[in-house]
Amino acid sequence: QLVKLSWSRAVSVAAANLAYYRPQLLRALHSSCPEERSAAVVSFNEANEPDVHDDILRLLDDPDQVVRREVVEYLEEFGIPSDCGRLLAHLETDPALRFSLTRALQKITGREAGLLDEDTSQAEVEQAIAGWRRYLATPKYLVNGR
Repeated sequence: QLVKLSWSRAVSVAAANLAYYRPQLLRALHSSCPEERSAAVVSFNEANEPDVHDDILRLLDDPDQVVRREVVEYLEEFGIPSDCGRLLAHLETDPALRFSLTRALQKITGREAGLLDEDTSQAEVEQAIAGWRRYLATPKYLVNGR
């Protein structure tokens, strides 16, 4: 049913009727079609569904940039501290997503830090990643369970 709708309409319908469409959305996360994968991620995000975190996290390495961007936006809302290492790795390798990645890291950790983007120099990116690694290794972060 959702396949016949436009991308944005399918997302709206699925998010509003998550209980009904959940099995179809879970299958769509494994689809060969990037539009279906991204629509499923956005649907779960818009439906405020944290229970699919692990399924969605697997798509952080998706070959499609749009899917990866939607995953990072999902993690901005539902990410957990153990996601931070993977997000940091993508800061180095995924320049187009640097802004979203740093925003997600800030939301997960509560740390205020500069936002990076695709125009940020490699030296600045490396410095920021080192700063994030130091921060995530601090007792304050570990004690607060963030």
